[in-house]
Amino acid sequence: MAEPAISIFTPTLGRQTLLQLAKDILPQLHSQDEWILVGDAPSPASRQMVESFQRENVRYYEMEPATGWGYPQREYAIRHARGTHLWGVDDDDRVAPWALETIRRVAGEHPCRPLMFRVIYSGLPIWRNRLPALMLGNVSNQNFITPNIKERLGQWGKRYEGDFDFIVSTVWLHPSGAKSIVWRPEVLLMQGMSIESDGYKRLVESWVWTRDIWMQQITPGI
Repeated sequence: MAEPAISIFTPTLGRQTLLQLAKDILPQLHSQDEWILVGDAPSPASRQMVESFQRENVRYYEMEPATGWGYPQREYAIRHARGTHLWGVDDDDRVAPWALETIRRVAGEHPCRPLMFRVIYSGLPIWRNRLPALMLGNVSNQNFITPNIKERLGQWGKRYEGDFDFIVSTVWLHPSGAKSIVWRPEVLLMQGMSIESDGYKRLVESWVWTRDIWMQQITPGI
C-alpha cells in the first residue's frame, strides 16, 4: 500500500508566526505531501514569505476578502488538495516534530476512516474528556484528519464553531457515522499561540520537544 499523502491547509493573514510554523512543518514534508496556504485578500508580504520557503510542494493562493473565521479559505484549499488525507493547521500553531509521521502511520492503519488526535490549547488538551466524544468544544479543526474523498467531505459552518460543523457533517457521510472516527491519544500540535501570554510562550519554548514531555502536559485532562 502506498504511503498516505498529507495535504495540510492553512488560511493566513501573513502573520510572522507563519515563519515558525514553517520551521515545524517543512522538515516533516515528504515529496508526496503538500502544504496549501490561502491568503484572505492579495498580500505581497504573505506571498514573499511563502516563496522564501523554496519548496515545490508548498503552494500559496489568494482569494478576494471573505470573512468567516478562515473557513472560506479552508474550503478553497481543500478544493485544490491532491493528497489522500486532509489536515487543517492555523498559521499561529506549533506542530510537534512527530506529527506527520504519526498521521502517516495511523492513516495507513485506517486508510478510509477519519482520525481524531489531540492538541493542546492554552495548556489543556482537547479532546478533554476521559471518554472521547464528538461534542462542541471537545474537538477542533486541528484535531481532525480526514480522507480526501470528495463525496465524504462536509461543509464548513458560517459561525465561529464552523470547524465543528465541518467535522460533524464529514463524519456523517461515512458509513458508520461517528463510529467511523479513530480516536488517538497522540498530541499533534499546540494551538493558537498568537493569543497566549508571553509567560506561556516562554514556557512552550522552554519545553524539551519530546513525546514524553508533551504527554506530561496533558496528564491532568486524561
